[in-house]
Parts: sequence; C-alpha cells; structure tokens
Amino acid sequence: AEVIDVSGATIMPGIIDAHAHPKTGAELAPDQEWSIAANLAYGVTTTRNPSGTRWNVAWGELIDSGEMVGSRIYATGPPLTSNNVQVSSYEDALRIVRHYKQQGVNSLKQYLQPRRIQRQWILQAAHAEGINTTNEGAADLKMDLTMAMDGFTGIEHSLGQVPLYKDVVTLYAEAKIAYTPTLVVAYGGPAGDGYWRARTDLDKNEKSAFFTPTEVIVRTRRRTLVVEEDYNYPAIARGLRDIVRAGGIGGLGSHGQQDGIAAHWELWMLQSGDMTNLEALQIATIQGAMAIGYEADLGSIEVGKLADLVILDSNPLDDIQNSTDIRYVMKNGELYEGATLDRIWPSARAFPVPHWVTEREALEALRGRD
Repeated sequence: AEVIDVSGATIMPGIIDAHAHPKTGAELAPDQEWSIAANLAYGVTTTRNPSGTRWNVAWGELIDSGEMVGSRIYATGPPLTSNNVQVSSYEDALRIVRHYKQQGVNSLKQYLQPRRIQRQWILQAAHAEGINTTNEGAADLKMDLTMAMDGFTGIEHSLGQVPLYKDVVTLYAEAKIAYTPTLVVAYGGPAGDGYWRARTDLDKNEKSAFFTPTEVIVRTRRRTLVVEEDYNYPAIARGLRDIVRAGGIGGLGSHGQQDGIAAHWELWMLQSGDMTNLEALQIATIQGAMAIGYEADLGSIEVGKLADLVILDSNPLDDIQNSTDIRYVMKNGELYEGATLDRIWPSARAFPVPHWVTEREALEALRGRD
C-alpha cells in the first residue's frame, strides 16, 4: 500500500452541491470542461443539476469513464415547464417521465406547472417510475407549501418569506421535503453572491484564475455596492436552520454562480443564519446526499460508501471559512492535488494546463519584454 501522510490535517466528506449549474458556452463539448474541474478542485465531489442542459448527462458519462476530470454529475435534464411539456392527464405525465428516465437523468425538475393537479400528475408518475422530483420554488409561498403537502422530494430556491414561523417549519420538517435555498441568488433581497464578489479579488486568486477562463473571471471585477444590512440571506438561513433542527432536510446549492468557490460562499452563508459550523457542514454533505437520494453511497465517511474526501490544512469546525484550505481532494478513491487537480493516486497523471493559462502566461512574457 502507498501511505500518504496527512498528519495534522482535517478530513471531511466531499461536498455535495445539490443545485449546481456546471456550464459551457461552446457549441461542442470541450475535451475538459472548466466548470466541473473547478468544482472538484474546491472539494465538490458531487453535483446535481436541476434544469440541466443535454451536456450534463454526457459529461457525467465522460467523468465516470475517466475521459474528463470533474465532480460527479447527476442531472434532471430540461425542466418540466409548460413550454417544454404538455401535461393534460396522468397518462401524459407518465409518458414524459418515462422519456426523461430513458435519457439517463437521475431526477426530475417540475418547473411552475400552473395547476396543482398537473404537478400532482408529474409526482404520481415519478413515484410509479421510482425517480425523485424536485421543484422550482419561485417565491410562491402557497405553491411551495402545497408541494410539501403533496410529497415532492425537494424544492429549489428560497421560500421568499422571512422569518419562517412554526407552522411552515413543522410542515417542511415533517414532510421531509429537501429545502435548498440557494442563498447566492436568494429572493427578497440582493443576491448573496454579490456580497462575496464585492469582497473577493477572484482574478487575483491563483486557484480560481487557473480553473476559470479569462473571459469569465474578468467579469467578476464588476461589483455592485450594496448596504450590508440589505442582504437578507442570514434570515433565510435561519429558516433552514429551524427546519433542520426540527428534523427536516437541507441542501447546499451554488446555482453555478461561480463554479468552485461559490459552493463555499453558500456554505458560509448557511452558517451565517446562527447555525453551528457542524450543522452547516452536515447540510453540505450528508443532508445534501439525502436531498438528491444518494445517502446510501455519499455524504459521510463510512465503510461501504464511495471514497469521497476533502483533506484540509485547517479545520472548518474552528472557522467555517477554513473550508477552502484544501490540500487534497479524493473522489471515487482517486486522489488529486487540490491546487492543480494533478492526480496522485492510483497513478500519477497531470491535469492538462488550460489554454487560457498558457495564453495569459505568454501575454505576460511579452509584456515583460516591453
């Protein structure tokens, strides 16, 4: 056996981003997609894309086969909107669900079907086919409550009402509907990711600059000045805290706002709602696994589960922002350098240097000669 010394390090389960949107603007799938690599480098070993493009199922297969390096991908496929699908009966819903399942999706995203009976038909068909169904929340509290009552698996985005009182907290906790508030784009106030963008020089962060295309990362310099007390994400996070403490399920969702680091922004914002650091980390790991229906395989370090680990040089139980102090990431038993995604074990393999890095280095060399 090869022994790798991690004395003094902190080891936690891989992060599960239950609402991720890994992406590309390319017409053709690249040999190595940057967004899924960035997620893995930041310790996100599993993502679930609700409202995913056709690329996500293909990327998941390429990752599983070793052709591409990145976080594990589960995807719902295109959302079940009234524009995409026509649901006039249970038979319609069953035909649609079976079609999606045949395409290789792992769950479904019901997206604002206008009538409750239409949403119920989709759920009934999903139950018949044994597939999870989450929902777009859209800050419609009445609809969000009925979806919990009807028995849906999950709900995406914040409820849009703060604070939450005992009636809603109890309903969500007892219904076991996984609530993923995506504080980075929270309803009712400025998007949470704006808070972190205003305080982070991502273009000067060596790791983010390595894994993010230049044309993407330069846009992070566009910042909006918002009075700090206008942000409402701590109040939304307190609602999730109360639901989880009452026995409910929460999920971490970065919404693809800045693939990689945004999962940590979301983690830190979850903790800002007066959760303990451990409670926030559990939402990012084991509860996220429950949210996407894979808690038997993911979300904790146990015999028989997939070997997904994040090895940190400092402990996030001491300071939640230590979550980015990553030395190594392990996914499926393969060990990678956190800074570069060079594979260490079971065999050494360098991560291909992205073209934007070599282009930037060449430009800097030219400038140096001037």
